[in-house]
Amino acid sequence: AHLDPGDPFLRHKTTRREIHERAIAAASAQGFDEALLLNRDGAVADASRHSVFVEAGDRLVTPPLAAGALPGVLLATLIAEGRAMARAVTLADLRGAKRWFVGNSLHGLRAAVLCCRWRRGRGEHGLRASSAG
Repeated sequence: AHLDPGDPFLRHKTTRREIHERAIAAASAQGFDEALLLNRDGAVADASRHSVFVEAGDRLVTPPLAAGALPGVLLATLIAEGRAMARAVTLADLRGAKRWFVGNSLHGLRAAVLCCRWRRGRGEHGLRASSAG
């Protein structure tokens, strides 16, 4: 299932996380650390338990909330500090990036590597994340 950026529940941290929880369960069953979620347009929206950040020069780029990203604490902090900016992110951006990360307020930024698509047409991709950012 692709994330629907128009879903009002994506604007708030809630316990309504069925898509996120199904994605991390499927990713874990395949041996991945995390699941990358795409929106209905095929753009990167979020990861199941982390925000996504792509290194772009001296700043990080992260999918905008309008793409379906959850309003994470780390995401908001990095944007407020000027270390990150919201902009559309594609799979091609991740594949072409020298470095990209997943992060949240609990674990901080963790370097990530896109592994493969395991649920054909479902908008979910497995990834591995290191403990050091």
